[in-house]
Amino acid sequence: MEVSAQLGSGLAVLGVLLLFGILYATAIHYLNERGYMEGYTAICVVFGVGVTITINQFNYIENDPSLDFLFELAGFVASGTPMIVNNIMEYVTRRAQAERDAVEQAIS
Repeated sequence: MEVSAQLGSGLAVLGVLLLFGILYATAIHYLNERGYMEGYTAICVVFGVGVTITINQFNYIENDPSLDFLFELAGFVASGTPMIVNNIMEYVTRRAQAERDAVEQAIS
């Protein structure tokens, strides 16, 4: 496969992984808000990594291990970043609410 075709298919796979990451982070957020995630974090991580590895296999670059590694890494960044951003936003929101509650309790 020529370089431009590899790059094109690589970018398509990264787009699919980014879409998966967004949808998966949304699903995990939904389940977490409703209390269904307690005790299942490890299973969810294993599932997400498994999907990422499986989809990344469509991006295998046989003749260039360095480029293959970079696409593997980019795949994990694409699928994992939405979950990381979601987790940080949830933490900031919970912490701000805890601070507001503490101030409100101190005033009353």
